[in-house]
Amino acid sequence: MTVFSKLLFGTMHIKSYDWVVDAPCNTTANVNDLNSAVKPAGVQLAKVKVDSNFTAPCNASILYPADGGNMHCFTALTPCAVLDVLGPPYSDPDGRHCTYYHDFPFSNFTVDGISVPEEESEGYAWLEELEKPDNLTVIGAKLVWRKSGYKRYSLFTIGKVVIKGQPTNVSFKQYSGYIVTDQRHGRALFYYFVEAESYPLSRPLTMWLNGGPGCSSLAYGAFMEHGPFRVGKKGNLVKNDYSWNLASNMLYVESPLGFGFSYSNTSSNYMWNDDRTAKDNLRFIVKWLDEFPEYGDSDFFLAGQSYAGHYIPQLADLLQKYNSNPNNKPINLKGIALGNPLLDAEISVEAGDYLWTHGAISDETFMLQNMKCNYSKRFSEQSHDLYTEVCNNVFARISAEIGHNVDEKDLLLPQCLSPNLQFGHGTTLGKIHAEFAGRGIGGDPCLEDRVFYYLNKPEVQQALHANTTDVPVDYCFCSRSLSLSLSLTHTHIH
Repeated sequence: MTVFSKLLFGTMHIKSYDWVVDAPCNTTANVNDLNSAVKPAGVQLAKVKVDSNFTAPCNASILYPADGGNMHCFTALTPCAVLDVLGPPYSDPDGRHCTYYHDFPFSNFTVDGISVPEEESEGYAWLEELEKPDNLTVIGAKLVWRKSGYKRYSLFTIGKVVIKGQPTNVSFKQYSGYIVTDQRHGRALFYYFVEAESYPLSRPLTMWLNGGPGCSSLAYGAFMEHGPFRVGKKGNLVKNDYSWNLASNMLYVESPLGFGFSYSNTSSNYMWNDDRTAKDNLRFIVKWLDEFPEYGDSDFFLAGQSYAGHYIPQLADLLQKYNSNPNNKPINLKGIALGNPLLDAEISVEAGDYLWTHGAISDETFMLQNMKCNYSKRFSEQSHDLYTEVCNNVFARISAEIGHNVDEKDLLLPQCLSPNLQFGHGTTLGKIHAEFAGRGIGGDPCLEDRVFYYLNKPEVQQALHANTTDVPVDYCFCSRSLSLSLSLTHTHIH
């Protein structure tokens, strides 16, 4: 007997039988099927109890289908999943085993003493016991039941990921999609979840946020920094030997709304501040753990860089308040980690000394930016989209002195060139690239470009369950298109 208690999603045809009591075995059957020349032995008559298609969601029952039946034939008409399967292969040493049958239409045989009205003949069948098939294969996977039931596979909740172009020897699971943080306004945060490479349920859970403000945790955190893959020079994915999922389950979240693949259906939601972002991130965590309850008791860490120096401490403060409510199941926050955090604009973004001491700008330009418009003032103007002519002139001079072929965030790393120029034409910059490669110096100046093209491929976005609204714009690493209200000088870490 094969049973299950619930059809989670999909459509399945179920045919179930019960034996006809006191019906004789077919030992003297007359074969009506002219294509058969062999009289089957040991054939018994069975009544069809169920012969229908079932589509999720269906009511649960002890024996599914509820009408009963001792022999069942399940045929998936679409991709399906079921809960609490009791089926082959059974454990023969424990006294549990399956019996296999082949079914024949009632009209195939005639047996003395057995007859049914012609109009009812389709409600009966002959069952012939078989040996266990040699080619029997059981295909399935463990399924953890979610509160959202069969909807766990909706593009707006959870989708298991096989990323386009990833290596073939990947053993860990990946999920991505959206968590709706506000149903009424249509706010949805995009995430990419990578389970730890080994023993995920015994490893901590780390939520990662990039900063900017306004930069993608998927593009930077997952694909350029410490995610499981990098985009190789041929556009395929290659394993990152220093991935953080060697030690922790990693949850990359695109926050706030409007950055990366996260979005809202309400335009006023794109006016955000630190307080709104922290509350939205808290709602995300709570709802995400509803979808992944197996991680509800895991040690939980918050980590991020740059403007996440604001996101992370404020979210940690909200989590502590959430945990203090006796009506909430506590989230096991163990600690936070901040890399190069923006805590105070007066000290966190100032780069004049760095550029001047490395000879990238002149003495005169260094003095000018100190007196007229330093990096802290420029950052404030950028954040609020309010630019002054004085600052525009100062930073135009700085850019001219640094030059277009130098990245001011990494003065020693060459700029990325097109593949044709980079190694094929003997240019000065091409020689520098070759020199760096030959000396084994770290850094890949073209990685950002490759990630940009990779994440803008429609097939990649489809695999990631991202951009489900088909917005016809490029996926960007960072966005300055939103109206920001930043707290630049009031972050406190307790």
